[in-house]
Amino acid sequence: MLNVKTLFCIDGIDCDYGCGECEGVACLKIIRPAISSGMPGHLGQHESIARTCLPYDTRSNLDLEPAGCRTNMANGQKICICYNGDYCNAASSLSAFRIRLQIAFLLAIVFIIR
Repeated sequence: MLNVKTLFCIDGIDCDYGCGECEGVACLKIIRPAISSGMPGHLGQHESIARTCLPYDTRSNLDLEPAGCRTNMANGQKICICYNGDYCNAASSLSAFRIRLQIAFLLAIVFIIR
């Protein structure tokens, strides 16, 4: 019997550095919109995101799905397949800049208070 291990990455974590078990041919990202309780059929603001790495043994070059995102019009579910090194992580350099700016601001405040 085969020993199967589930490979996953948590949303917002760079799989190259923070999720070492996420090594494979691609990452499958599924976004499911939440349905608000107020109005039937109205999509809420919260969505659930699942990421799953596809191990190398699961795919061959002949049957790879094209990279990119597809949205199911019936339920609003969005599925993204990424083959590049960032494994569907959408953290831009702008968000990294904002984090650095916030850290610098907090350090400046601590320095001024002392």
